[in-house]
Amino acid sequence: MRGLISSIISLCKLLVILAVIIWVPRFFLYAPPEENPYAACLAFEDAKFKLGIENISHDLIDFLKFGNNGKPFKIGLVTHDASINQEGKHTLEVLRMKGLTITVVFQPGIELDGQKAVTSAHRVPIGIRSIRMGSQDTQHNWRDVGPADIEDIDILIFDIQDSGIRPFSFCGILQNLMLLASQFNKKFIVFDRPNPLGFIMEGPVASENDANSYNMLPIPFRHAMTCGEIARYINHHVLKSPIDLQVVPMQGYSRAAGLQTALLVPLSTHLTSANACFAYALTFLLARIEPFFVGVGTSKPFQCIMLPKEFNVTVQQWHELKILLQTRYGIDSAYCSYFKKDNQRYYAGLFFSIAEINSLPIVGATITILEFFKGLGVHWRYTPAFAEHLHSPAFEHLFYFANTRTFKPEVKANVEPYDGVLRSSQNEVGSCCAATRNMGKALKNCMLDTAAFQPLSASLQLQEKEQLARYLYHELELFMQRAKPAFLYRPLPKLERV
Repeated sequence: MRGLISSIISLCKLLVILAVIIWVPRFFLYAPPEENPYAACLAFEDAKFKLGIENISHDLIDFLKFGNNGKPFKIGLVTHDASINQEGKHTLEVLRMKGLTITVVFQPGIELDGQKAVTSAHRVPIGIRSIRMGSQDTQHNWRDVGPADIEDIDILIFDIQDSGIRPFSFCGILQNLMLLASQFNKKFIVFDRPNPLGFIMEGPVASENDANSYNMLPIPFRHAMTCGEIARYINHHVLKSPIDLQVVPMQGYSRAAGLQTALLVPLSTHLTSANACFAYALTFLLARIEPFFVGVGTSKPFQCIMLPKEFNVTVQQWHELKILLQTRYGIDSAYCSYFKKDNQRYYAGLFFSIAEINSLPIVGATITILEFFKGLGVHWRYTPAFAEHLHSPAFEHLFYFANTRTFKPEVKANVEPYDGVLRSSQNEVGSCCAATRNMGKALKNCMLDTAAFQPLSASLQLQEKEQLARYLYHELELFMQRAKPAFLYRPLPKLERV
């Protein structure tokens, strides 16, 4: 009996010794943390997140209240319904509670999705002028803010949540007001807000020659910048006379985070959730290609893609597209159908659910969708609005490949000098930008005239597409070089190649 007890005790001792050998070293050994490519941006997240409107210093408040020879400055506030803080208070209310003198409130007359703005839920108090910007007359001309609108104010403050893509961007309003502030020597303040589309930068860069048009900022289609960063870029590269610009940055913001949480408030009638913002970026171009329908008029506008049922796309084929988008881009989707009363047609397609926007190249996904339907024999037509919003002849030709597999003979001659443009990047950025713009001007003569296009072999298709893709990526590289001093947050945007 004693021998059995002794054996059990010896076994227990052995198990204790083994446990000590295995576990004790773990308390003393150092294992280096796994390298994180966004380690720099994580430092921002240590602090509590604050929007620009929540991060205003006491010095700035005192300046706005007493900096005009002991008197308050008269302020023109640029805002809309989504300009609220994390407590649900509107910027106009916040600034008035701080004792600032708001004399004019400027509000967009058009929403981010191109729809006419609805009546503001935040009523402007009596005694403060309210001006609708971007409203259209009967000839569809934009009504911009003029000198008479700002003559009674000293400082302009901009606080608007943007969508993250260039077309129908409220940053077009930002640019126009900055041009006006430059002409009349007005101080300009921007309360910064997140870019909902994360850190990917992609798509064509609009020409600076068109910087005065309402929605044509000289930035990429998906720019990965905040309004504050865009304002800094405009001040250095667009305005002939830079203004007295001050950006009140966010605290604890990482560009990789995009929207910190769900939307605080709908950005527009159609953009009512984070998924709507993400899907809107994906379906924006598809909405301008006939006969695709993106759900405007349904309960999920811009969150789906459908075709009329007479195109005979089967449920199985929609399922194949669903699997393709899930495998390649991580887009979840579900089959849906809809009866459109205005044209009495039945539609079927996919409803998109996008959880992670930072892993989704929206331009590449759009081209993949178009090439899928081309493989099914579905024919479509690019509307004039498609070219208008891309504003890049080279990019239009890249999309044209997805439809016709043909190429205009003039394009080859205009794209071949690309190698010279690439080599010029060894020189100063300015000369390289000039070379790039010259190529863009040459391509403007090669629009989508199908009669002028000729079929190419598969090898030539690949070669020409690759040249266009390299040219467009080089445009992004040039923009990044110019824009770097304007960036306020980490990580820097990630360039996405088509």
